[in-house]
Amino acid sequence: MFCPKCGTKNEDTARFCMKCGAQLVSIEQPRQAPPAPTAKPKRRPRSGLRVAAAVVVLLVLVVVCGAVGLVAYQRFGPGKTMLTADDIIVRAGEKMESLDSVHFALQVTGEPVFIDTLYTLALEEAEGDLVCPDRIKAVVKASEADSTIEGNCIRIRRDQYMIDPLTQRWTTAPQRDYWIVDPTLLCAPDGGANAFLGPLTDLQQLDDEVIGGQPHYHLSGTITGELIAFWTEGKIVPRGAIEVDVWIGQDDFYVRRVRLEYTTSDSEQPTTWLLELSDFNEPVTIEPPF
Repeated sequence: MFCPKCGTKNEDTARFCMKCGAQLVSIEQPRQAPPAPTAKPKRRPRSGLRVAAAVVVLLVLVVVCGAVGLVAYQRFGPGKTMLTADDIIVRAGEKMESLDSVHFALQVTGEPVFIDTLYTLALEEAEGDLVCPDRIKAVVKASEADSTIEGNCIRIRRDQYMIDPLTQRWTTAPQRDYWIVDPTLLCAPDGGANAFLGPLTDLQQLDDEVIGGQPHYHLSGTITGELIAFWTEGKIVPRGAIEVDVWIGQDDFYVRRVRLEYTTSDSEQPTTWLLELSDFNEPVTIEPPF
């Protein structure tokens, strides 16, 4: 090592020049260690319970929103608009007014409904076809004491025919025992479905239901007992209001089911009529049997 001041050669390990005494190696100052990086505070992990709860809430929201969206799509779109209960009733009335024919099935339960002047035959079931404006044909089941009687009936305007249970032949039924309904009343513009659809009060729209694989509106309300008296030509006069449930197709607005419940006496047991309608405007021919 050479001295930077006088140029004298010195030992490599020498710190000062042996000739002039100049310092050969500078005394290194201790280096200051760089400051240690400040540790960032660690975030506390969420508890598993809170995460699970959040996931459950999210899934519930997805399911609920999806269900609501599906119901809204099925009921209102596309091509469908939101309808009130009154709107549905009006459309159903217009649709039923255009009927040429319909198949029906009626069941009566509860307090007996007698269909004869002697009050011995209680109506249980009736199934057949109505052809507007004035024809109806059905198989009627009625109970008498402990037995059940089944009969075929035809009514054209005021003429009524039935099969005699003894001879099993068609015969003219006594005019004093007119059948349970008059077809001209059912087909009249102010009769039939419109007789109970229009005057419904306390109208409510309940949850939709599926009938025959098709969605239906379910409405409920009340009407006065004059309806049943009108349909049965005064044979049955309910006391007070009649509870009505009606099911109307969402796609075609046909009335497919009607349930009436009322009382006709002081008995607490109500009478229930369940009417199912189908085969709208199918070709049906009803003629006098002879």
